Amino acid sequence: MDEFFEDLETRCKKRIPSELAELCKLPKISKGRARFLHNMGIMNVEAIRENLGDLEGEIDDSFHKALKDISDGTRAEGN
Repeated sequence: MDEFFEDLETRCKKRIPSELAELCKLPKISKGRARFLHNMGIMNVEAIRENLGDLEGEIDDSFHKALKDISDGTRAEGN
C-alpha cells in the first residue's frame, strides 16, 4: 500500500497522469517522451523492446539511445 501512495505523490509532484507513470519511472524518459511512447501504443519496457526498430527515424538519437539502453537492460544516466 505504501508504494501506491509513493507513486501517487510522485505523480502529483511531477504532474504525471497515471497512464504515463510506468514509463516515467524509466531512466531518461520525461513526461513528454512518455506521452510520445504512449501515443504510439508503447506502455512498458517489453513494448519498447518489441518496437525499438520501428521507432528509428521517428525519434532523435539521444531518445533512441535511451530506449536502446532500457531495452538492453542497461541503466542510462539520470532522468
